[in-house]
Amino acid sequence: MIAVLVDVLLPIAVVASAGFALRRALPLDLMTLNRLMIYGLSPALIFVALLRADLSGPDAGRMLFFRLA
Repeated sequence: MIAVLVDVLLPIAVVASAGFALRRALPLDLMTLNRLMIYGLSPALIFVALLRADLSGPDAGRMLFFRLA
């Protein structure tokens, strides 16, 4: 149970805390941050998740089929 908290919730809490501290310390342009997340970090997250996924041939074919359909 503790491992789940450390693996899942701790990174979220660290990022949220860093964002809170940064927002209080510096005036940030939220539109720029939103664009960075949408066009930069989200595709990177998807790419890393796909690289780490353990897919067999039929699973990859099924995923490609549903993507094209």
